[in-house]
This record gives sequence, structure tokens and C-alpha cells, in this order.
Amino acid sequence: MATLGEYYTASYNSQYNFYGVDYYAAQSFTIGAVGTNVAQIIDSLKLSLFRTAGLDITAYIEIKAMDVSGNPTGNVLSSGTIQTTTIPTTPFEGYVTINMTSYELQPSTEYMIIIRTPDADSSNYLSWSAHTPGGYDGGNSKLLYLGTTYDYTNDFLFEIWVILVVWYNANWDYRRAIEVTNNVASALTDFQVLFTLDTAALVTAGKMQADGDDIIFADLAGVAQDYWIESGMNTNTTKIWVEVKTIGASATKDIYLYYGNAGASTASSGANTFEEFFDKDSTAGWTTNGDMVVSTSGDYLKFKSSTN
Repeated sequence: MATLGEYYTASYNSQYNFYGVDYYAAQSFTIGAVGTNVAQIIDSLKLSLFRTAGLDITAYIEIKAMDVSGNPTGNVLSSGTIQTTTIPTTPFEGYVTINMTSYELQPSTEYMIIIRTPDADSSNYLSWSAHTPGGYDGGNSKLLYLGTTYDYTNDFLFEIWVILVVWYNANWDYRRAIEVTNNVASALTDFQVLFTLDTAALVTAGKMQADGDDIIFADLAGVAQDYWIESGMNTNTTKIWVEVKTIGASATKDIYLYYGNAGASTASSGANTFEEFFDKDSTAGWTTNGDMVVSTSGDYLKFKSSTN
């Protein structure tokens, strides 16, 4: 799953637009057509929001398609909620992560993010920090919703978003973001992280090779990360170790699982992933001395003298 994040691009110049007379506005974004049959499966949003100190309500977030007039249309495609007490009271203090129902956004399709605050008023309200040259206009991003009937023409926030993640290689059809958290107060380099994934569902859907040969991990810039499939391929408990190149102190970062390439050969390598690596299923890497013999047995390597 991926997190949709905000980024300003100079070619977009409509961040200050808003709809209606009560400072309601909306936000649109387009999924870039990269890769082959590429879509983005999202399960969270990161929004630059702030609020008045007294606002203690539930905000409702939705994603809908956008029509030719620039208004939301059709069914709600993804939705989520957030308690406003978790939102900063200062503009640009940081991004707020909102968990959303999973949805596969399609390439080259324009969507709207809609935020509703039905219990806000003129003194207690939610605002959007518009990331545009010259800062933000608090009035134009204020979301009050004082009416009794929700109006999709008037009641939404507006700012252009784009997804800026380099696609590893166009031969891979799918990817999912995996969030990695560093819980220590120092930066880490070349460290191993264990992920447990459900690969059986992807294999059954025809999106992944049954042997996992098309699995690749890459970072935000599209740089491949070393990994090793430990066990459980084509099950719901596939164990994969990934060597994350760098992560800042007490920071989080996304790495991306790519799959969906019928012609790919495996890049899984324990030797590349770990500084010292010995596979329980192989005697490779061991040099015997004298009459010692190395063999495999179940989940263990066996060492014994050939004379016993």
C-alpha cells in the first residue's frame, strides 16, 4: 500500500482557487502514467492541515473522481476519519497521516480529496496549509461547513497534488509501499529488516510469480535494495529480509515492493543482504578441515567427524 503525499509543482498554479462563498475548497491530483498498466494502491493520505485550538471534532476524508468542471463526481472511492485534536494548531507544522480504506487509483485519472467537518463553526475550524509560493491563505483554506446539507460543489478543500516516486523499471507492473520506522536516536546504515507478506494472494491473482522471482525492493529514488526470501513463498506468511541502505534517526521511510514481471529472474541473495550469511539449506561457504563433514538436516547445519 502507498501513502499519497503532497508536493508542489511549479506548473500547477491553481492552489488558491476555492469554491462557494464560505471558503470551502477542494484538492485534485492525477496519478502519473508510469510503468506498464500501473496503478497506485493507497491506504493512507498525508495532509498538511492545521486547526483552531478549540476544535475537537471528527473530520471525514473522502476520495472521488473529478468531472470536467473540476468538481467531485460519482461514488466515494476511499474514505477515512481523523480526530482533529491530533492535528497541529500551527500552519506547516507537519503532515498528518490519515488511514484510508484501500483503493487502487488508476493512471492518468484525476481525483479529488474531500474533507468534511460538519461540526465546525466560525470560531472552531480546520484549515489546509496551501504549499504554494508565497505561503498560505488561511481564509481560502478554511473548512467550516455551516450548512445543514452537504454540497459537493462547495464543501471541499482544493490544492493540486502529485505523486513523485520514481518507478524502478517499466517491466514491473505493480508495487506496494512498506513503511520502515527507526526507533533509535541515531541514523542507521545497511541494516536488515524482516517483513512477513501474503504472497499467496498475489500469486493467485496472477500478479506475482509463484517462486517469487519477480520480487524486487527499491527506495523512493528507484534504487534497488538487497533482499533475501527466507521462507514461505506463495503462502500468507512469506518471510523476506531487506537491507535498508539508510534511514535517519527516529525517522520513517518508505521502501517499495515491486512484482508482476513474468520474465524476471530472482535477485534474492542472503550473501548480499547480510554481512555474514550461512544458509541452513546449503553447505556453500563452508570449508572443512581434517575429517570434519558439513551437511544439512531439516532447519539445521550438521557438523561431524567423518570417522564417527
